[in-house]
Amino acid sequence: MRNVRLGALAAFMTGVLTMPAGAAVLAEYDAGVEAAPGVSGAADPVSQGWTPVQIGSHIWSVGLDSLQGGWRVTDGTSDWQPRYTTALDASDTAAMDADGWSITWIVSRPKDAVRPGFTSVNFYSSNLTRDKAGLSIGRSGQYRYDLRLDASPNGDLLVNDGTTDHVMKTGTVVTDAFDTFFTLVLNYDAVTDSATLTLGSTVVNLASTGTVTDDEIVFGSLVRDNAGSAIYNLVRLESPPIPEPASLVLFAAGGFLMTVRGAR
Repeated sequence: MRNVRLGALAAFMTGVLTMPAGAAVLAEYDAGVEAAPGVSGAADPVSQGWTPVQIGSHIWSVGLDSLQGGWRVTDGTSDWQPRYTTALDASDTAAMDADGWSITWIVSRPKDAVRPGFTSVNFYSSNLTRDKAGLSIGRSGQYRYDLRLDASPNGDLLVNDGTTDHVMKTGTVVTDAFDTFFTLVLNYDAVTDSATLTLGSTVVNLASTGTVTDDEIVFGSLVRDNAGSAIYNLVRLESPPIPEPASLVLFAAGGFLMTVRGAR
């Protein structure tokens, strides 16, 4: 009987870990390389259909292969917003409105600035109270979620949604929030019209920053003040959304009990 239960659990968890079935990728930037220091060869977002905005408009407004596991966007200006955008079409927004969506975001916040030629200023990010590099998604007339990377003096990884600095991972020294890739998942529930952000077991509720007139995703610089830099390994929009960890656990527990009962 014990072996039956263990087998049932293993089989059910295998199915859970492959969820969600039938999820469609609506938009994606994939660097195509391992998210790790010293890894070069990241794909240019332009080659995957993303539109560059104000990239190269200033010596400190750049997008390039970071040589550190992804594509880097750096903004050291006060008047430019180097970023990449992609529009969402009617079929994309129909799926998002009906079923909700998720964005998987693998990103690192580098501690050093960089410009063409890789001239750097060591640890330029550590004294900033806000980093304007991040990720944004907007649905015309409905909502907009802006997520900006930030760090506390003790190295907490923070994500600001325009209202709150959410602590996604605690640190002990300021460098803990830098030069490390994190996998964040932004989930939108179409039924409740609400969004959450997940990193591991940490789940926070997000505030919408208002509405927009365009259906699009943006990564890079989100505002025109301060400075910011981030390395993007993956930005993937899918519908329906990826279940949150708590939902998976409850689903697995319920399904396991039903499977065991059926095996008796």
